This record gives sequence, structure tokens and C-alpha cells, in this order.
Amino acid sequence: MDSSKVSVTKWAGWFKEEFDINLAVRKSKKENAFKTEKYNKVIARYLNVFFEFPFGKKSDIVKEPQLIKTAAKDFRKAFALGVLTFDGSVSLEGSVTIDSNSLQLLKDIQSILAEGCINSIISASAGIKHVLRVANSKSHFNFKLLDYFEKETPKHTRLKFISGLDFKSHFIGDTFNEIFPNSHYSLTDLVVCCAKLKIFDWETIMATLGEKNYFRFFIYKDFLLRYNILYSKNRLTFDEFKSIHYC
Repeated sequence: MDSSKVSVTKWAGWFKEEFDINLAVRKSKKENAFKTEKYNKVIARYLNVFFEFPFGKKSDIVKEPQLIKTAAKDFRKAFALGVLTFDGSVSLEGSVTIDSNSLQLLKDIQSILAEGCINSIISASAGIKHVLRVANSKSHFNFKLLDYFEKETPKHTRLKFISGLDFKSHFIGDTFNEIFPNSHYSLTDLVVCCAKLKIFDWETIMATLGEKNYFRFFIYKDFLLRYNILYSKNRLTFDEFKSIHYC
């Protein structure tokens, strides 16, 4: 199950390739997500025997199967790609994180990333989820991270956008909203507002909209400036801009 239909469809393709069984991708009735379902005792037994996937609840004890851990590097990398594509997250700045109840799983992912010369840190805490984090940003972008997310999925697209590799993309509000789906106000809302006010510099439009909307729209800044939808009178940082307009 995943919030991205693209990711779940990719998973269905993997399943078809491995077991020659078609899976239907359906919208979950209980959650805002997509899912596939298949009840097959033979496949369940196969995963249990060869890949040590336990029956029942797995979140606390899931880990990299020994068969994969001792296999060639590409198999370990494929395992990490599957885990990060579904359970990892990519921040607006580009850092990659994954949290899990299973500390061993995070140590396994950390080991795989280290084989690819990607450094990460794990914050382990008793009683709550552990977190693995890979520092990454537009100014110090690690392009190797792109190889650990399935292509064309939202997380891979977001990383690609932040890296600057996606300059050929045309400006479409829906595209941005797909990459950053959790924004309360859409990019289109902001562009329409700019057009109505006939203001096209970042500092003035933010001051006009007020502090509340400034915080909501700040995530769009790089996108708007990169595609010359708005321009900036100066290149103030977030804190510098606040100190001038909201002191």
C-alpha cells in the first residue's frame, strides 16, 4: 500500500515479472492510498522459507534477508531501492529519511548505502521509531541517491527536480503538486493570485499576502524563480526576509 499509484503499479509489475501473476491496483476504501492484494499460500511459503519473511506482524523484526545480504551488490541495492521507494521520504530540501520500528532494518539499509559511498546516520530511541537520515540538499546534492528510488515514482521525481536535472520540464501546476502533494495551497493558486495582483517579484507578493500565507507558499520559491514565473529583487534567506517584513 502506498499513497502513490505509480509506485504501487511499479510493484505490481515486479510481482508479474517474478510470479507471472497480474495484480489489480485499487484505491483503498479506508485510507488515501492505493494497494494490491493477493492471497496465495505457495507465494507466502516461498517468501517465508527463502527470504525469512515472517507470518503476521513484521514491523518490529523485519530486516534484510540473509540470502540477499550475502548476494551480489546489485541485489542488495535492489532491496534498498524497494524499501526506500515505499517507506522512505524525501524532504523539500532533498534529505532522505526512513523511520522504522526495526533498528536492524535501518542498519541493513545503512550498510547498503555505505557500499555505494553514501553516508547516513541513525537516531535510535527506545520505545519509538528509529530514523535513518541521509543529508542532502540542492547545493550539496548526492546524485547517487537517484539510484535508490524507482524511476518515475514521486520520490524519484522530487529528487530529480531538486537536483536540477529536471530543467526540461514545462511549468505545469499539477506537476509540482504531484511532487509535493501535502501542500494546503497549490502552486496554481499562488500563480493566479500573482496574475490578479499584477505583482511578479517574490518579495512584494509575499509581503502583500501576509505572514500566514508566506509560510505556506515559501516551499514554492525555488520552483517559481527557477522557471522565471516570479523574480527576486534580492536573494534574501528565509530568516532575513522575515526580519525585514515581519519585525
